[in-house]
Amino acid sequence: MFELLQFSVKKAYPVIYLIPETSDRPFRKRCEVFRIPADDRFIARTITEGASLKLTDPDLLEAVRQLKPVVILDTARRFNSSSDTNSDTENQKLVANIIDLRAAGAVCVIILHHATKAANQKKQAMTLENMLSGTGDFGAMYDQAYGIRMDENLYNRGSRPDGD
Repeated sequence: MFELLQFSVKKAYPVIYLIPETSDRPFRKRCEVFRIPADDRFIARTITEGASLKLTDPDLLEAVRQLKPVVILDTARRFNSSSDTNSDTENQKLVANIIDLRAAGAVCVIILHHATKAANQKKQAMTLENMLSGTGDFGAMYDQAYGIRMDENLYNRGSRPDGD
C-alpha cells in the first residue's frame, strides 16, 4: 500500500470488495491504478451488478465462510441500516453485522468512511473524532483507523507540482 514498507503484504488473502456507489468501469480504472490483479482472488460487487447487498445476505456470508477473505466496505454509510448515523444504539446494527462477517470467517473487515464535512472544509488536523462522520461509536468499533488526505498544495488538484 502506497509502496510503504510498513504496509507490505506478508500473506495474500482473497478480497471481497463491496462498492454500491460506483459502476464497473470507473471502479476497474481505480483497480488498474492501484495495480489490483484481475483474477479470482479479488471479487468486487458494484452497482452494475444490482442493488447493494445487505451484510446479512446469506450468499455473502457463505462466500465469506468458503473464501476466508478480507472484506472491504466502500463506504460505511452504504452498509449502515440505522436511520440515525449519530445514534450509538442505532449503529450497533452495523457493528453486529461486521462481527457476523468476522464470525463467518472474514480475516478482517476494512471499512472506508468519509470525514466530517466540517473537517474537510476547515482542513482540521486529523483526529479520530473529526475524521469519522456520524457517531463516536464508529471510532470505538475499529481496531485501527487511518486518515488519508490529499495535499492540495503538493498536487495542485491533480496537476504536477511544477504546474504541468
